Amino acid sequence: MELTRRAINSYYTRYAKTDAWTTLGGVYQSFETCIGCGDLMDELTTGYQKIAELAHAMLPDKKFVVSPYSDLNLAQFDIATLEMNKENFKALARIGCDVIAPQEGRGTGKGAYFYPQWQNDTEIKMVDPALLLILQYLTAGTPDNITFSERFAGSARQMYQTFAAAVEELSTDEGVKVELWLNFEAFEYLRDTPCLPVDRMGNGMAEILQRTSKSRADWSLTEQGAYVSHVISFAWDADYLCVPAGTDYTMSLADEIYADFDRPIASDASWDAAGSTLTLHGFNIASSSVQLRLQWTDTEGAAHAKTVTPAGTDAQWGTHNGRPALMGEATYIAPLKPTPTSNWYVIATVTDTRTGKQALHPLLLDPPTAK
Repeated sequence: MELTRRAINSYYTRYAKTDAWTTLGGVYQSFETCIGCGDLMDELTTGYQKIAELAHAMLPDKKFVVSPYSDLNLAQFDIATLEMNKENFKALARIGCDVIAPQEGRGTGKGAYFYPQWQNDTEIKMVDPALLLILQYLTAGTPDNITFSERFAGSARQMYQTFAAAVEELSTDEGVKVELWLNFEAFEYLRDTPCLPVDRMGNGMAEILQRTSKSRADWSLTEQGAYVSHVISFAWDADYLCVPAGTDYTMSLADEIYADFDRPIASDASWDAAGSTLTLHGFNIASSSVQLRLQWTDTEGAAHAKTVTPAGTDAQWGTHNGRPALMGEATYIAPLKPTPTSNWYVIATVTDTRTGKQALHPLLLDPPTAK
């Protein structure tokens, strides 16, 4: 506590009377807590709560930010549940955490990107072979044909949907305000071709790990971007500027992002009550040039596809709705005829005809149901 007090006092002494003070949004508590690993109440009340109270007392107009990790990997925490994560997220908010930025878990093998339709029968290696390598590195004896349900208590998308529901429930039921951010893990928990660490003290990247790709960054935004207000990531030097030898990488992750910044990313979609209009949220989609291709199977087992252009767009949707500022909205009139079968999914893919770029990861949607 005394170290925290001295650090905050140092910030105030150095910057309170400068223009830089107005740009300081808050302070980040770097000690990590497993938000989904059992009952956190003792640790919260004795640790985070005291630090939050101190931060708010010394910096009353600044935010207190934490970035806990979750572990849905049943080989590491065999009683993990989404509900446990939700309740402990609420506990963090109640004791004064203004911003909670859960670590997504995919980079560390604590989480996974998958849809409910893949959970029981789909082998992880068919969807995310890099994740299988991480799981096998972490847990000896992990079979090549393991499925998502055999290893994970839920998906990263489901986890952030759960956290987003907690934000709403806290506000509505208890008057507690908290922001949900996404902490994207820009690495793979493997050590074959590592990037250099920033340091070994935990200020940046304390371990020597492999960097990840622009494709996986897009995938993270596809799975979780629609449920958060901001996206952060750590270890800029180690993970974003590294071009490791002995790999297929020809540029850093930062340069990959700069070179491909305008690729569309679809993050979430929902049908209207009639089941004929689809509202899409994502990045680089709020343009008349972004087409939506839908693929589905009808009740007779026949495959169908249709491509539609947007009926309306809103490039400022994220700013006006508490989501990332770059997130937009596009609305498509897209009745599906013949009627899709109810026990399969609709594949939604967006392409910008102006640039020729297609989203690297499609959305899988439940079929529309007229109400």
